[in-house]
Amino acid sequence: MFSKTLYSKFLDNKINELTLFGMASTSFHVLEDSILKGLNNASGDTIQINFDADEINRLQIFGGGQGIFKPDNNNQVDSTIIYNADYIDYRVPDKKTFLKTNASVNYQNTYLASGYITADWNKNILEVFKNDDTMPIVNTNNGDPLSGDYMEFNLISKHGRI
Repeated sequence: MFSKTLYSKFLDNKINELTLFGMASTSFHVLEDSILKGLNNASGDTIQINFDADEINRLQIFGGGQGIFKPDNNNQVDSTIIYNADYIDYRVPDKKTFLKTNASVNYQNTYLASGYITADWNKNILEVFKNDDTMPIVNTNNGDPLSGDYMEFNLISKHGRI
């Protein structure tokens, strides 16, 4: 973890929250049942990490959030995922990520963008929603970009629907 300023909060002598201010970045290994699934590097203006029972429960990135997930060989997701949003919210126990405002995901030759994108890592599904006046778009480099009120993309089958 890196930042210009770091604040920590403790509850009953255990870490409860870390907040990194100013050009904050973090790297963490993604594990599932003690098996390495990949490495996630994320950065933004501010990063807040909440803990529950000494485990990361939630990681939020505020302002200019961006990240790169590099999967390990033990993962069904087989390519690097690059993502951006003004606000990123990882809910670790639920295995869900929420990207809000100026959100985008780039995976292999598929680029998804909208005001709101969710990732369900249990199902390896990305959902892209219309948010305010921002229509979801998908560009696969195979023609003109497509748009719609809602999109869904499966990271394993590499197929989606609009």
